[in-house]
Amino acid sequence: MKISGYSQNYINQNYAKPTANERTVDQGDVKKENQKAPESDNISLSQTTLDRRSIDNNMNKVRPDREEQVQSLKAQVEAGQYNVHADKVAEKMVGFYMDDLA
Repeated sequence: MKISGYSQNYINQNYAKPTANERTVDQGDVKKENQKAPESDNISLSQTTLDRRSIDNNMNKVRPDREEQVQSLKAQVEAGQYNVHADKVAEKMVGFYMDDLA
């Protein structure tokens, strides 16, 4: 493809010189722009999002009493001393399903 009618010098001159529409920046303008108060953005979160954030934060916290209970159960399982009480498991399972029906 050949473009004719414009010479290399003409193109370079147009890009090298600022046009009348372009503004030249001097140091005074830069200082004034830097002194402006920074704009701030505001975010508004829904109550559901705030609740979820609270839940996530609380889930990441480790309760000391719960940690002790977990360590105790781990030690019992490793030693072979942990016994599953079938009656208690059955009661919890039936209670869980009864809550769903009610």
